[in-house]
Amino acid sequence: MNVGQLQRAFHRSFSRPYLWLWALWITGMASFGFGVVYTSSSRDYLIEIIIYVAFLAIPPPIVIITYAYVVESREGFGPNSSIINDITHLPPSRNADTAAALQAFSKEWSKWCESNIKEGKANDLSPIRAGEESYCPICLDEIDPHEEVKQLPCGHVLPLPCFDICFNKHVPLHSYGKNQHQCPLCREAFGPVYRPNRGSSMLSSRTSNTLPHETIWLA
Repeated sequence: MNVGQLQRAFHRSFSRPYLWLWALWITGMASFGFGVVYTSSSRDYLIEIIIYVAFLAIPPPIVIITYAYVVESREGFGPNSSIINDITHLPPSRNADTAAALQAFSKEWSKWCESNIKEGKANDLSPIRAGEESYCPICLDEIDPHEEVKQLPCGHVLPLPCFDICFNKHVPLHSYGKNQHQCPLCREAFGPVYRPNRGSSMLSSRTSNTLPHETIWLA
């Protein structure tokens, strides 16, 4: 675990999905501490304090942050791994064509992002008024004004890790009639159009076209 991963795990551990774990830990500490103060004899007091610190005060936060790190790691798989996992559910005869189409779309998307997705500080790309708060729709954490983000064509911004998860590492195949990436907030479609088995005919468009064939769900 490098420093960046540790920081993301620590930050993520205080987001909404993990708050109940922190609440449970605080409740347990308070209950045990109350019991130690009001029921312990002076002779056993030091031993119970050591137990309190060794088993209840220190290990649970480490476990919570580690759990957040594991979740972060699983969501951090590269884009090719998610593509491969989804391709395995297709009939063998279609695997090669689908893999080629997905790879072509991935390259087209990366090229499109270079010229159409802005990157910078949140406050520079999307100024936040005094007293207002901005939250990421992916991790639900508050976006710091000085945090590095990417701005979508619609104007909404996402922190770099959440942009990666939403658009580069989450490409499951479904038949929802969607063939473009969409903003997770306003649902505006943008970027190249995914056309199964038609890698050469991808079009860079801001409107979504529904295909009658199997399509790819893009967040």
